Amino acid sequence: MKECPSCGYGNPDGAAICAVCGGNVSGVVPKPPPPQSRTGYYMLVSGAALVVLGVAVYLLPSRHARVVQRSAQPPAGAADKPGRDGPFSYDGVLASLKRMSELKYLPAGDKLRTAGVMWSRDDKAGFEAARLVGSWVRTEPDRTFALALFGKLLDAAASAGPRARLEAAVQAGTALWIGFDPGRYSDRVGEVARGLASERDPELESAGFFLSAMAGRSDLAPQMEDVLAHSPSPSSKLYAACALSRLGIEGGYSYLAGASAGRDAGLRTEAISCLSYSAFPEAVRLLHELAVSSDPAVVKNARKALLIRGYLK
Repeated sequence: MKECPSCGYGNPDGAAICAVCGGNVSGVVPKPPPPQSRTGYYMLVSGAALVVLGVAVYLLPSRHARVVQRSAQPPAGAADKPGRDGPFSYDGVLASLKRMSELKYLPAGDKLRTAGVMWSRDDKAGFEAARLVGSWVRTEPDRTFALALFGKLLDAAASAGPRARLEAAVQAGTALWIGFDPGRYSDRVGEVARGLASERDPELESAGFFLSAMAGRSDLAPQMEDVLAHSPSPSSKLYAACALSRLGIEGGYSYLAGASAGRDAGLRTEAISCLSYSAFPEAVRLLHELAVSSDPAVVKNARKALLIRGYLK
């Protein structure tokens, strides 16, 4: 490992330029691996990750929704921030997020700082941060802190870059799906879902449908039914059907049942996945039928859906 003299990030032995600050590390002598002490491991990984994420958070744009969305995807070739010998790179941020996902323990303050990366200029970093925060919401034993992280997800779903908004909404909806109580954020869930559903981007609209349906809210059902009936996009129709089926609305389930036996392999896979959380008892019977079909891919997806439904009971 080559430790950058400018920012302290641990680069691979063969690196010439620091992945975080762009500094020249070609002359840095690689350090030997640290002793395999668990305490030392946590301190090293957490510390290095926070150095990288600290730089990333420092570079975050304004959290005003329109400003963030404009800056989420910088022009090709543009440098986010010049370093000593080159531009800032988000490779180190992504590597740090991966390392943090592997740690069993992180202080609450570190997790909150990591949540800030959801507003990153690099939309992939924002996406990965949202996925990580979502995993913490689902596993955090401290109810008060889990709620705080859930609130961060909702904020990101409302105002981060496009991919981060999408993933934050999915993560928040998934937490609700497995029984997370939104508490004081109940009304905020509806507000964010409506905001997403008002977007012209079909993926963000679908994320709004998912979040709303997982919260058991039917206020967007008329819009979902309109998309199911009139959208020219098969994927948009499918995701509207997923949400409607979750809410117990017959048209949604009927569409999923047809798509799960259709010829389009991609839509078939998604439809079977949606049956994992359909409110219709008939979904279980249909999944059992699909689980003994002649198509190995269908069998695999149907069994996975049945496993999920069994876990949720």
